[in-house]
Amino acid sequence: MRGMRLRVQRRRALVLASALLVLTITALLLARTHVVAANGGSVQTTSGIIDGANDPAAIPDPIAFSIVFDVLAGHDTHPLRARSYLRYIEHSAGEDHANHGTPRANAAITADEQALLAVAYEYKRRTVAIDAAAAALVKANRKKITSDVRGQLKQFYADKLTVAQQLADQLPAHMSTAGFAVLRKFVDTRVKPRTKMRAN
Repeated sequence: MRGMRLRVQRRRALVLASALLVLTITALLLARTHVVAANGGSVQTTSGIIDGANDPAAIPDPIAFSIVFDVLAGHDTHPLRARSYLRYIEHSAGEDHANHGTPRANAAITADEQALLAVAYEYKRRTVAIDAAAAALVKANRKKITSDVRGQLKQFYADKLTVAQQLADQLPAHMSTAGFAVLRKFVDTRVKPRTKMRAN
């Protein structure tokens, strides 16, 4: 019993450490990100922060889709959690096209959901090496983050966003028109308004 408790505590510590690392890397990378509004004009910010709640269109698609992919792929060993997030996407978009409004909490996963999960897992497969390299760089330079290190981290993040954009562009070919519309609405009305980032 004690051994099991220690394993749980260690696992929680690793999860917390990973979360803190992701936040650190994200903060470093987004600190130098420049975002342009959808209409081509400069985004007005307060204290250098772009708040998606005020201007969702100012949050680039690659960032928004990478968030969705990260959440889904992060539950690859917990299929029920991944399914819950898929249901949340559908519910948040105000759609239940498969069952005409009937709750689908225990329903079988749909073809559209399978397609989205497959893309999320592909995103994880293609970015896991990038994450590992970024984590190793931060660990090796944790006492002092130089401008050179910031530049390398920024490039790592740009590489991840490139992958996210490439995979997001492929989604319409793998999902039904209605299914992708639901995801598109979720990204635009739920993910972007809850995302903040720094502008230079």
